[in-house]
Amino acid sequence: MRLLAILLLSATLVPRAARDCHVDCPKNSHGGCIKYEDNCYCRCLVNANDLKEDLLNHLEGLGASRDLLANVRKYIDSKKNEISAQKTFTDPKTGKEFTVLLKRAVLE
Repeated sequence: MRLLAILLLSATLVPRAARDCHVDCPKNSHGGCIKYEDNCYCRCLVNANDLKEDLLNHLEGLGASRDLLANVRKYIDSKKNEISAQKTFTDPKTGKEFTVLLKRAVLE
């Protein structure tokens, strides 16, 4: 019982930045996450283009530069046939880092 209490306490003390950003989506849908600072934004959508626009809008809302948005758009477009992909981008204007995670849920 004491060990369980220690494990639970240590799990709550782990900084959010050290946790993985992860998305599990229903079959035949597309998932994506934006990991930044100590936060994670994830979405699942059926339409891949809607997901791309949603992720780009979120980045824009976080103050991402046009250069970063263009790079992320190009990256997402290049990964349309991938089951999963992940890449960290550094905004050339602000120096902030954003990690883009993509996952496509398919019928097995």
